[in-house]
Amino acid sequence: MYKLKNFDQRSKGIIFAGCSFTWGQGLNYYSNLDTIIEPLPDQFVQKDLTYSHIEYIKSHRYPRLVANYFNSFELVQLQNGGSNQSTINYFETLLTNQNIHQSVDNFGLDTRPVNVSEISYIVFQITQWWRDEVLLPFNKVKIKFSFQDTMFNQNAKNTLQNYMKISNKSLEQVLYELKLSSITDVKTWLKKYEEQGVKVLILIWPNDYKDVIENDDWIIDRLVAIDYKEQKYTNIEDLMNHNKGLTINNDFEHFDICPQDHHPSIKCHQILADSIISRIKQDEQRI
Repeated sequence: MYKLKNFDQRSKGIIFAGCSFTWGQGLNYYSNLDTIIEPLPDQFVQKDLTYSHIEYIKSHRYPRLVANYFNSFELVQLQNGGSNQSTINYFETLLTNQNIHQSVDNFGLDTRPVNVSEISYIVFQITQWWRDEVLLPFNKVKIKFSFQDTMFNQNAKNTLQNYMKISNKSLEQVLYELKLSSITDVKTWLKKYEEQGVKVLILIWPNDYKDVIENDDWIIDRLVAIDYKEQKYTNIEDLMNHNKGLTINNDFEHFDICPQDHHPSIKCHQILADSIISRIKQDEQRI
């Protein structure tokens, strides 16, 4: 059996679980490749991305920056976007189904099962709660419901109104319930792997989880504080809203005419990476 000199435990992989913010949507604009096709504002057209675009994104998003710092490697979902639930489902499949066959995605990239012993950290970037699907109880029947559907589906609106009436809950109470459900699902999944020795850190994108996590010591203890200009932010949305240039569509440091994409700029990815690196170093020093 070979033995490596000066073996460092941190060369185990780091899972970066999250939506388009983690995947790096829009970072391909910084490549200045003449094959870039800009879609409609805030749209994502997968078929317009070449292999080179994807490789550029991977090289500049915060998961790679963190992994490189620790001489490690990153695991990120192959496909862009998703909900908290779809993120959990993706990595749960990789981590638990060791008999899964190698598969190939649209970019010719393969995905294989991952052994938990190969992972040191899971950094979970929480996305918008209203993308998740829940089962709302109606007497003895449970109905699938996603708040996102109420934006364009009358049946979903009717389901919400009926649930409020039957449960005698206000809209504010129901929204809190849905956010709590989303956070609870994430916590339950992360605790499972923390019990197996994987360390857990949490990033939050939306700022509307504040009422749910303000008294949640488990989340707070694992929350990555985002440091920028002597300020600490508890979520990415506040970071971007309070500092111009941290979204692609306002990054006039790099663009004369900015792409119409609201995702984190290349500088924002560096800020997120620096904050995660700082937190991991603090955690390691405590051991």
